Amino acid sequence: MKYSLAAMLVLLGMVPAGAVPYTVPIQQDAFVRELTPANNYGTMGALAVSGANSLNSSGQPVGRVNTFIKFNTAALLAQLNADFGLGGWAIEAISLSIDEQSNPNNALYAVGQGTLDVQWSPDDSWLDTTLTWNSAGGYLGGPLELLADEVATNGPMPQNTFINWFYPLDLAPGFAADIEAGGAVSLYLTTQDPGLGLQFAAQNNNTPSRRPYVLLDVQAVPEPASLGLLAAGLLAVARRRSARRG
Repeated sequence: MKYSLAAMLVLLGMVPAGAVPYTVPIQQDAFVRELTPANNYGTMGALAVSGANSLNSSGQPVGRVNTFIKFNTAALLAQLNADFGLGGWAIEAISLSIDEQSNPNNALYAVGQGTLDVQWSPDDSWLDTTLTWNSAGGYLGGPLELLADEVATNGPMPQNTFINWFYPLDLAPGFAADIEAGGAVSLYLTTQDPGLGLQFAAQNNNTPSRRPYVLLDVQAVPEPASLGLLAAGLLAVARRRSARRG
């Protein structure tokens, strides 16, 4: 039976067969609303994304609403280096977890099934207590990276039903580098769907289990020196077996 080098590393215990999950809580979040462009919504218990033609449960216009989310990876990196050794880890996958609230009974929030986009923004200088629709554009001037394209929401269901979503995010170059820099990381949630009306729990939500967070799957990686020695050893074994057969 033949094994690849990667498979041998797993068999010998130098690389675990599965990744280890780590969660990172959201530190700041806020939504911005086009119809009330000077208002700040950074202390609400819920966030929102909605399209230009969206309506609330009473049939009133809500219009465009976008959400900013910020998390910090400094503590995560310290933990990863403690668990795996300095630099002995790699991020395999990352997801955003949100709890959608269907059919909210609040005139601020729209109701409607649709899709949303999740983007990475390099500007982390916004504050949830001062962010508004009028100021939001000033934090989106850098090159954004699309991390999740037109992912689905559930839409209307019985009132105040919560549905948990895990949205896989692409490890785009700027986003990945920002995570590994060990500081603030910003996400921007918006939609191309004019009818979308999404409400989901914020980091100020009264129920902690419903608050959004980021989930990272982390894989251990061998040190370069160990990898080289193992590769050399495996090559030597292969040569000896070949010589015996000859």
